[in-house]
Amino acid sequence: MAKTGLGRYPLEMHSLAGELDNLLDELEVRAVGVKLFDSKGAALFNMDGEEVAKALKFLKQTPSQRLKAVAKMDAAAAATLVLRARYVCMMGENAMEFAENFFYVVGMGYRQAAEYSASHALKANFHPDLAKVVRRSSYW
Repeated sequence: MAKTGLGRYPLEMHSLAGELDNLLDELEVRAVGVKLFDSKGAALFNMDGEEVAKALKFLKQTPSQRLKAVAKMDAAAAATLVLRARYVCMMGENAMEFAENFFYVVGMGYRQAAEYSASHALKANFHPDLAKVVRRSSYW
């Protein structure tokens, strides 16, 4: 996964997404998360600024801090928070993998680098497969 200048960061992002996936089972809220996703679809991951901030804050917490953060939440709120944090984590992993492509522009002419970068940017999609965010899958 990690090819050049980003080192282990993309791999660690993948591992962090795995921690969040395991947390769904540890909290016994995966079934609730699946039901929420089945009823709301992609809207589950449409977040306003405050919700994004909560997901990012949860993402950077340690496992024990995450458990404490969801301890008093109902199952739906806990599942939603974990799934949203997992979503933004997987999006970050995709962005890091995308960034890996740009270590190859060093040494290119500026026009060639501009074309290379623009063509990759046009094809970029950082959004993960939503079904993989919610359900255990071949992501691992």
